[in-house]
Amino acid sequence: ALIHETENTVGLYYFATLPEHRRRGIARRLVDACQSWAQLQGCKEFASDCELDNLESQRFHQACGFTEVNRIVCFLKKG
Repeated sequence: ALIHETENTVGLYYFATLPEHRRRGIARRLVDACQSWAQLQGCKEFASDCELDNLESQRFHQACGFTEVNRIVCFLKKG
């Protein structure tokens, strides 16, 4: 997992639960702990993201109380 902090927002990114350990509340506890830490730091927003085609992750984020605010297309240019 990667935690990114700005002045008012903390983001939790690049986290996943192995399939054999899903549905045990592990990821939910991670999100809750990170959000609690962010609130202690005075942050007003807690952010995360997932791939557009990862519907299971989208449902997880919604169940955790996240609201979708944006969709993006990423680009890469080789050097």
